[in-house]
Amino acid sequence: MTFASILLVLLASFIHASWNLLAKRAAPVGPVFVFAYNLFSCAAYAPWVFWLLMRGDGVAWTRSGVAFVLLSGCIHLVYSLCLQRGYQVADLSVVYPVARGTGPMLSTLGAFLILGEMPSGHGVLGLVLVVAGIGLIATQGDFSTFRRPGGQSGVRWGAVTGGFIASYTVVDA
Repeated sequence: MTFASILLVLLASFIHASWNLLAKRAAPVGPVFVFAYNLFSCAAYAPWVFWLLMRGDGVAWTRSGVAFVLLSGCIHLVYSLCLQRGYQVADLSVVYPVARGTGPMLSTLGAFLILGEMPSGHGVLGLVLVVAGIGLIATQGDFSTFRRPGGQSGVRWGAVTGGFIASYTVVDA
């Protein structure tokens, strides 16, 4: 990996962590924050999208393509609302790792159960390690965290959010 690639990964990590900290701090206003950042994103991207559409040599729009774009937008919206709700009722340190770990876990289970992929020993071990890692990160090694106020709701909202992460991962692909 080149030095520039490492810097980009570190920058993306910093931006992602900062974004989630901002989202947690804005949790009391929940849907208002989601509306505001989606409105800002639409306004920021609109000129670029308009330019791509006007070029004419871009994506060939089909009904199924438009349906996937709309479905992806709806899933991202519900994901954002669930994440904000999780941040309203529980700690970021519980909701975030559960949400981020549940998405890949569900994708892997879906590949095994729905797509019929045969799990290797390494695949199953990786899945078990992901689940264990989620638990350790969310509780900092103290599993009694789940019995504290907000612990169980943090896991529930994190898991629901992770389900939407898995969903938009599939739809966006």
